[in-house]
Amino acid sequence: MWPRLLTVVKENLGFIVLMLALLSVRSSIADWYHVPSGSMQPTISIGDRIFVDKAAYRVDIPFTDIALARPAEPAHGDIVIINSAQAHERLVKRVVGLPGDSVRLSNNHLIVNNTRYDYRKQSGDIFVESSAHTQHQVQLTDAQTLTKDALKYRSFGPVTVPAEHVLVLGDNRNHSADSRVHGFVPMNEIAGKATAVLWSWPENSTWPDLQSWWEPLK
Repeated sequence: MWPRLLTVVKENLGFIVLMLALLSVRSSIADWYHVPSGSMQPTISIGDRIFVDKAAYRVDIPFTDIALARPAEPAHGDIVIINSAQAHERLVKRVVGLPGDSVRLSNNHLIVNNTRYDYRKQSGDIFVESSAHTQHQVQLTDAQTLTKDALKYRSFGPVTVPAEHVLVLGDNRNHSADSRVHGFVPMNEIAGKATAVLWSWPENSTWPDLQSWWEPLK
């Protein structure tokens, strides 16, 4: 058995090395993620495949959770992938609060460290949310169309983000299970930074929309 196994390994060594290299990259450097929900609309749509920079905040030994380095820390406005123990699933959300920040949401208006974000209407329920650090689109559903459960999440706080945690929200503000539901996110649950939409795959479509290839995320 062992001689035959060694022969197979020798005959396929190049392929084995290639596969290990690819798996190592996906484990520690870069990966892609299928977005199953609309909690980040209009920035990210249902079915989008997004590119994840897994080395943005920490570089791990491949196939482990052992960190070799932490090149950077999450920043306001970053879109992050979260392996959430609280939600029991993988989440994609936007960082709005860093350790020590005071965060409040008042009728869908974000206030961080006593600085109120600006909101400029684009069309319908789509607004541009901006501050000195970040600018991006959000979807703010009219209160008259929301359920009682959704209405209560239009306002919360103020809360202070604890050390080694961040506070995250979805861009689809009234239809997102984020820190308002699951609480603060531990830094060690952040799996990487989402940097671009690789391609979109519209609902009920047989084929992906390759015209949207590699759209940087804001």
